[in-house]
Amino acid sequence: MVKFLSHLRFLIVASRELGFQPLLLNALYRLGIKTGYWALRTPSQVPPLPFDSNELFAHFAFKLPGQKELSSFIPDESSNLLRTAEEICNGKVRLYGNSLTSIQLVPPLNNQHWSKISEENFSQDIKDIWEMARFSWSFALLRAYIRYGEEKFAGIFWQFFEEFVQANPVNLGPNWISAQEVALRLIVWTIAGTVLKTSVHTTSERLQLLAHSIFVHARRIPHTLIYARAQNNNHLLVEAAGLYTAGILFNRMSVAKTWREQGWYWFNYALQNQISEDGTYCQNSTNYHRLMLQIALWVKVVSETAGEQLPPKTLQKLAVATRWLLAHMDPISGQVPNLGHNDGAYIFPLAEGDFSDYRPVAQACARAFLQTSCLQPGPWDEMSLWFGLGVNSDGHQDLSHFQSQGIYKLGDSQSWATIRIAHHKTRPAHADQLHVDLWWQGNNLALDAGTYRYNAMPPWQNSLACTAVHNTVEVDYRDQMVRAGKFLWIKWSQAQVINSSSEKIVAFHTGYKALGILHQRELSHPKPECWEVTDLLLPIQSRHTKKHTFILHWLLPDTSWELLDTQMRLTSSLGVIHLNVTIPEHIEEDSIHVQVIRAGEKLIGSGPVLPYLGWYSPTYGVKRPALSFRVIVSANLPCTFHSTWQLRSK
Repeated sequence: MVKFLSHLRFLIVASRELGFQPLLLNALYRLGIKTGYWALRTPSQVPPLPFDSNELFAHFAFKLPGQKELSSFIPDESSNLLRTAEEICNGKVRLYGNSLTSIQLVPPLNNQHWSKISEENFSQDIKDIWEMARFSWSFALLRAYIRYGEEKFAGIFWQFFEEFVQANPVNLGPNWISAQEVALRLIVWTIAGTVLKTSVHTTSERLQLLAHSIFVHARRIPHTLIYARAQNNNHLLVEAAGLYTAGILFNRMSVAKTWREQGWYWFNYALQNQISEDGTYCQNSTNYHRLMLQIALWVKVVSETAGEQLPPKTLQKLAVATRWLLAHMDPISGQVPNLGHNDGAYIFPLAEGDFSDYRPVAQACARAFLQTSCLQPGPWDEMSLWFGLGVNSDGHQDLSHFQSQGIYKLGDSQSWATIRIAHHKTRPAHADQLHVDLWWQGNNLALDAGTYRYNAMPPWQNSLACTAVHNTVEVDYRDQMVRAGKFLWIKWSQAQVINSSSEKIVAFHTGYKALGILHQRELSHPKPECWEVTDLLLPIQSRHTKKHTFILHWLLPDTSWELLDTQMRLTSSLGVIHLNVTIPEHIEEDSIHVQVIRAGEKLIGSGPVLPYLGWYSPTYGVKRPALSFRVIVSANLPCTFHSTWQLRSK
């Protein structure tokens, strides 16, 4: 009875925060799995195409960049592009922008229907299987084929494509579980067919196989669109883009009209409903924000070749979403705060630069949705070419020009900081209210830990979403919200601005309301190389006498350090960084404890240590040592922390 009541309470809270319709759609999807309905609707036997597909990619052709155009961005044969393409020829890729790994396109359980496979069937992270099968890595082959004119790059693509088709029969195996993964692969293969249609390695048999493979991928998507609608996030957006792409490509087939209309409707619905008025994407993540904008760039260029224009409301949402990205991008490095889930996605790597460089997408989106450039000419302009955007060098708007409502940021190009102030209307990603990110001379000093992995042995199942790893204050070792699943929070913490100016931002959040506590934080920038953060833990009611444990956490780069009481001194190539935390004198000395933790190991202090403290994950599947600096206070309310950052250049 107790378990039933607990489950009922969870459903009431979840339906109030998530909405009844998403819960219903998700339940219907799960019912389809259990009853075998999806197995019937997505059979492994699919009819062949009723026509010769040799001309299919010719009529689809959007304007591709030429060898001469690419040579202005990739000038010689010592480029990263050539190195990457050669690595692929040798059977190696860099998943998530990480170190080299062997290309593996033959998944386990590839003789079982996708609906009968679950994540628990695998000893490895299923996301690694999916990422390899996205074929995003093959863009290096396509770019190198155009730039250097070497046919071997086309031949290698076809070899890997045929290997995948052979090893992943229709609707069998893990690479058919997620319709989003199916849609992404469909889009990449469509681009590949367009680029390689004149290659000597592109035989009529290969084109027919490619067209049929794209066709069966498109057939997989509509059946489980209810799952994507239940999520109402990148799944819906990407699956709609895949359907729309297939609808344009197969325009001579009767089913294509349905795909095109269905894809167009849900794509525009997703953007208009998933992007908030201030430009924030519903997943509260910089990496998913980039994915969303890249998919929008793709659908924009495809729709224009088909004679359609994105609706004004969609374009307006994409404009504010572009401003949001530009407001978060460091003007020196092109990097962004590691906000929210970071699944390592970079679906269209169509320019020189590594995974963490957001300049190609920022420049292309500024041109597409703001009708201006945001950066000076550079290698990042190549992406604009691929999406049919001009790359003239007549001038650009400085990044500081792109203001975005709802972005709480102080500073300038040399040193800047953001504070996380979210009023959630969609599912929160991390319990990170009032988290502060601090940047100096293109380097991230106060870090957001990132994600590392969604699917791994404990404790690495999306553990870095918790409050403890963020640069905020934790109370009584509790998260700001209640964790109800790997990706699900309930009893959402809400934040609100008290006042904001060019010199300081003051806000509070309600995550500890159940404890009778309000957390208020002030971020200020009194001098060019000085930052101050003041935390007030206040009683909600006047008669609050209970003692609590308050933990102030700062995640710092893994560099040379010294500690004196509650003063941290970091020495780096930039210079010296002083972080001094002060606490009111009335709090007894034996109630204050300091911990320094690196890579899950305690270097200073006493007490237990969470194994995921002292780690930084710049991309999916990667975790690097960092320094968790924790000041722990046991005290009555009110309690105050004052953190002062002094940045001294060499």
